[in-house]
Amino acid sequence: PEFVVDVPKEIEGLVDKGEFEVDEIETTEPIENWEEVLASLEYSGETVEITDQQITGVTGKELAPKGWKTIHSAPDLPPNNHGTQIEDTDDNMREAIKGRVLELAEELCVNAGYATGFRGEVYGALMRHIRGNFLDNMTLGLADRRCLDYAWKTLDQVKAKVIAVPGLVGGMIEYANK
Repeated sequence: PEFVVDVPKEIEGLVDKGEFEVDEIETTEPIENWEEVLASLEYSGETVEITDQQITGVTGKELAPKGWKTIHSAPDLPPNNHGTQIEDTDDNMREAIKGRVLELAEELCVNAGYATGFRGEVYGALMRHIRGNFLDNMTLGLADRRCLDYAWKTLDQVKAKVIAVPGLVGGMIEYANK
């Protein structure tokens, strides 16, 4: 009871004439042969990798007592050879791929109109697809570094291709165990 918030009956400026437009929500039928459709997706072998970035400065505005004030930040410090290096091991790459595919699965579920609780079905389908296309049919745990790097670089393509096929994610969910 102490967390209940009173909602005002009338909100200033809101005019309710009792007229509402109700339209049907356009839904796409799930694709029953989703496995065949997913397997038919083709990917470009070319990938783009950004290996370095440098911020030369950031400009912002702040409201001060006497008006707007422009703020300029300092550029990045010049690189030194004493910087901390993060070891990029195969296990780190495997964890990154798993995490990113799980994020993709959740995002694809929501975009297709399903609850994120169905991410397991989509995640499983995506991982089987990735294994077959980018990991030389090896599991993520057995894939070599070359395959792991290639899979990581193509995840955005996988997302774009899956989104481009209406009903594909719905098929993964609706017909996952059939």
